[in-house]
Amino acid sequence: MPKAVIYTRVSSVEQADGHSLDAQLKLLKDYAKQHNITIVKTVTVSESASGAQMRKHFGEMMTFLNKSKTITHLLCEKVDRITRNMKDAVTINDWLDKDKARQAHFVKQSLVIHKESSSNQILSWDIQMVMAKNTITNLKEEIKKGQKAALFKGMYPGTAKAGYISAGRRGDHSRGMPKKPDPIQAPKIRKIFELIASSMSVSDALAWAKEQNILNHTGKPISRAQLYVMLRDPFYCGMMRWNGTTYSGIHEPIIPKPIWQTVQDVIDGRRREKKRMQDYIYRGIMIDGETKKPMRVSTTKNIPYYSTSRRGEKYIPEQMIDDVVAKFLRMPKIKKSLMGSIQDGMRAFLDAERKNSREDRKVAMLRLQQIDGRMQKMEDLLLDGVISSQRYKERSAKMEKAREDVLINLKDDASAQNTANTTTLLELADMLQIAFKRYSLLSKTLKSDVAHLLLLELSVNEGKVCIKAKKSLEAVISMAESKSGVPGRI
Repeated sequence: MPKAVIYTRVSSVEQADGHSLDAQLKLLKDYAKQHNITIVKTVTVSESASGAQMRKHFGEMMTFLNKSKTITHLLCEKVDRITRNMKDAVTINDWLDKDKARQAHFVKQSLVIHKESSSNQILSWDIQMVMAKNTITNLKEEIKKGQKAALFKGMYPGTAKAGYISAGRRGDHSRGMPKKPDPIQAPKIRKIFELIASSMSVSDALAWAKEQNILNHTGKPISRAQLYVMLRDPFYCGMMRWNGTTYSGIHEPIIPKPIWQTVQDVIDGRRREKKRMQDYIYRGIMIDGETKKPMRVSTTKNIPYYSTSRRGEKYIPEQMIDDVVAKFLRMPKIKKSLMGSIQDGMRAFLDAERKNSREDRKVAMLRLQQIDGRMQKMEDLLLDGVISSQRYKERSAKMEKAREDVLINLKDDASAQNTANTTTLLELADMLQIAFKRYSLLSKTLKSDVAHLLLLELSVNEGKVCIKAKKSLEAVISMAESKSGVPGRI
């Protein structure tokens, strides 16, 4: 009684159509029983296996068959189940040619190949092999077309990157569903970009990432090489890089583009001298009250000073300005109810903004579908000879421009506007709490953040520092003073 190895494989598409591995296995076991063949081993390749995994399973099976002196039969449902390229076909032929007792059975095609097969059988084997190869070639072309279509719509066709999750099951981009930020990993990845943007070394950032259990796209701890790839990837700021070309994405970015660009500069070594800019708290908002020009900054004996360009003017130490700002921000105690009202108002505004953004997104997605439909009709008219190639090129260029405009608007609405509004408003609420309570105790970096967010400008007139607050701060101060019975001073 001959001994055999069974080989079964099914793709995810065929699995969905009802062609399961169990059905193949039952067919081949029944066939073996009818022909008195003993099954020694079963090799099963699941529908989730990658191309490399399939080749590995096939190679291990052929190694096993070549080493065995007693196993002479290989059972498979069809030719395209076991191989879809000429290299694998040659491997099977080499195994068959070493022993005339060896046979390959393809049950559904009623095809049995061995060393002494007839010319008709060999021709049938060759034809089935070519057809199998053609099937995989067509499949690759369709996959590439689908990927390109997804990219033009602003959706990433690959697997979800670290910090993102798929909105649905596998192939979500084909159903108009962009990748979504992972609620657990995304904030950690944003933080690591911010740390490097503030001049933390990549080695320290990697150590921090491991402490925070930041994972790569496979769910394993991120490595140094993977961290570099992630930091260089524009996907995190709303762009998509695919085969050397960059596309605009409609997914929600984790990182604002300015921070992403700053990280690129840090890695490239273009920001080594930028650290000095943070030594001066009020740089950029400190101006000469007479000329309205920015004041000069300098450091003497580790003490920062501000000065005008006018001859004979005194240098103003930063500590003096610090005291004036701290006194200005030393407001009457803000009641929790008032701060809660401010924050509730901000949240209500943001909710309205998000609702409007969702409506705009729906309109934009419908517009994209219309453009794609028109593009398809134009291609059909070109193939049918109804329109000339010149006319097709002109119309296609206009529709491509319309698609790009829609994608740009989508990106601006979803990331730039909402993200900017969210960041500014929520930061304002946090900064108000910090500034009113303990401004003088903050570090220089935090003082600079608070001052630039809340103050419009600081000016010097005849040696006196004057403060002009932003309208948002003016409104809060007025509310605070009126609620506490103190007349508003703004």
